[in-house]
Amino acid sequence: MHNTIETCSDATLLLGLEGLAVTRVERREDGHRVVHVITDDETARGCPACGVLATRVKECALTSPRDLCAGGEPITPLWHKRRWVCRERRCSRGSFTEQIGQVSAGMRTTGRLRRACGRAVVDGGRTVMQAARDHRLSWPVAMREVRAHAAQVLPDQPEPTTTIGIDEIRRGAPRWEVDPATGKYRLVADRWHVGFTDLSGDQGLLGQVEGRLSSVVAAWLSARSAEWKTAVTHVAIDMCQVFRSAIRTALPHAVIVVDHFHLVQLANAKLAELRRRLTWKMRGRRGRKGDPEFDHRRFLRSNAEDLAIEQRAVLERDLTRTGTYGRHILAGWHAKEKLRHLLALARTGPVRSQISHRLQAFYAWCADHAYLPELRTLAETITAWWPQIEAFIGTGITNAKSEGTNRVIKLEARCAYGFRNAVNQRLRSRCATTRASRNRAIPLKFEDPFCVPFGTLENGGREWSRSAERLTGWRSSGFVSLMESTVKITRTLRRLSVLAGLSAAMLGGVATAGHAAATSSVRVVQGAVVYIGTAGANNVNVFVSSGKINVTDSVAIAPGVGCQSVTAKQVSCNGILGGLSANLGAGNDTIRINAALVGGAAGEAGDDTFFGGTASGVSTITYIGGAGSDIVSFLNSTNAVDVNMDSSNNDGRFSDKDNVADDIEKVVGSRFDDLMFGDEKNNAFDGGLGRDTLRGYGGSDALVSRDGGSDTEIDCGEGGDSDNDTALVDRADPAAINCESVS
Repeated sequence: MHNTIETCSDATLLLGLEGLAVTRVERREDGHRVVHVITDDETARGCPACGVLATRVKECALTSPRDLCAGGEPITPLWHKRRWVCRERRCSRGSFTEQIGQVSAGMRTTGRLRRACGRAVVDGGRTVMQAARDHRLSWPVAMREVRAHAAQVLPDQPEPTTTIGIDEIRRGAPRWEVDPATGKYRLVADRWHVGFTDLSGDQGLLGQVEGRLSSVVAAWLSARSAEWKTAVTHVAIDMCQVFRSAIRTALPHAVIVVDHFHLVQLANAKLAELRRRLTWKMRGRRGRKGDPEFDHRRFLRSNAEDLAIEQRAVLERDLTRTGTYGRHILAGWHAKEKLRHLLALARTGPVRSQISHRLQAFYAWCADHAYLPELRTLAETITAWWPQIEAFIGTGITNAKSEGTNRVIKLEARCAYGFRNAVNQRLRSRCATTRASRNRAIPLKFEDPFCVPFGTLENGGREWSRSAERLTGWRSSGFVSLMESTVKITRTLRRLSVLAGLSAAMLGGVATAGHAAATSSVRVVQGAVVYIGTAGANNVNVFVSSGKINVTDSVAIAPGVGCQSVTAKQVSCNGILGGLSANLGAGNDTIRINAALVGGAAGEAGDDTFFGGTASGVSTITYIGGAGSDIVSFLNSTNAVDVNMDSSNNDGRFSDKDNVADDIEKVVGSRFDDLMFGDEKNNAFDGGLGRDTLRGYGGSDALVSRDGGSDTEIDCGEGGDSDNDTALVDRADPAAINCESVS
């Protein structure tokens, strides 16, 4: 193109600026590299005004547009360009300088430098100021490129989705000023952004609107396409009337779901209000160190199943000793736990009777303590939002993704030291919250197998294992085998409907029902502790000490693989998966499971007793009685229990996932307010202390509520003419119904 200067093709290819060719590269005394380039584009001599190709050079010009770094260091392209004379007489432009696509006329930066700056913010997570510094640009130029790149990668309209979440976030701190008339502070500005998040897909933040008004939220929803609105079936929110009103207006067909986190948060807030109010009433001051209710405020905020037995005992003892006010605070804590007990039914596939029973228990407790305004308000709030709460229990949908989105938005605002422009804030927030899903859509290509991120591998890491073996000769199959074993043993332990024969099978026939060993045996099989009891009366205790699962027995125990003897009757095992398989064998046996384990315990011939509800954590134990008259007792449980004879993992304390099999002849409750529901077979329930609800349903049932107190309900159930139901009740108990014999 009229250039006779020799160029370097390799250097030109390395520079990668289309339309320019490298003539030479020099390094100055300060170490800075200068790349001399000339125009290598035939169309560059076309007049920008008329398009006619020029043939006569007017003069030479020299420019140095800023470009991307090379080798981690900045370079300076020195462009030797020419000014051409336009040969078209009618053109208003007499002369012009050469320009290419990457460097337009008058620009002092290359297009790829500006675009890289925009990508660094939108896709890379850098702040605008940091990206501008890194690319040697001004803030306005960097922000312009951010808007341009965001317009390319962010869709104008969200894709259809089935479930969305709505949540608000403060745009900035509220502003106050002194009212000159009253001399008091008044709220001048309280700025909010309401966000819409895709809960069932990976679109992230779908959009935001400014202002926490029902009309604003409804307007955004109404502006979506008819296809999008029809696809939405569920909307998760917190207990905000503004959101509920907007959804009913714009999406009347959608089911509104209240997130359970905010319900528990409300219960904790009411408990804190109750504690502070009663402290003032009792002591005439705020709580401070040394006051039992103040010292135990962390216990009051904790979940019941997260408290150790000793912590629970200390909490109840100290508050009870405080007197009437302390007992009132304890009543507030029990109300919170009963609400959590109700919400724990989510994702368990509960039937309507289970929901109504736990809801009734919560309402009954609040009604018995209606003299506490905090509990009365809590119950009224649950009533006002019950359809949405019931939707959560039925679907298990939460607004956790919206909360996570808000966390990212807050982090983006902190990195930017706040925002003045609300439009820019919404744009930056959407870029930040959709970055992960957009980056996942970009395929990664690496030549080196070791560069493949572990999270992108398929087949449980086998491909990474093969790559490592090829390159290093080191076989990593042990890691993969551990992963596969973990999955297999976890599934196996949750499938314990035939546990009585499982232990012998896992031990490969070492001990069977008819094999009367001189001692019991314990070993570890695929990360789970397997106990085989000897024929005769065994008294077994399972607990965790120093990170190991310990088993004691009334007879000698022979340790197997993975276990070591502590004493002749105690064994310590490395059960890495927290699994337990206990076969008590023949005889009248007793087992106490005082650890949060997954698995089961099974008896054989004989009258066996299983004690549960004392683990510090979530228990997932299946109790199988076998032949004989067997009992599952929650007498020492740390919390109220809910027992349903439906062969499902929904028995035990609030958050436990125990399963009382239908071959258990009798269940004994705790000292708290228990719920016990039978089936069509013969059931025997002893409620123990507390205000219990006992229902037998079909069969000849035996219900015992004789504890010297008053229970909630005693119902033997409607059965056939051949049923012979009995009930032992106290004078203070409600009338027993559907029972043939009451005493």
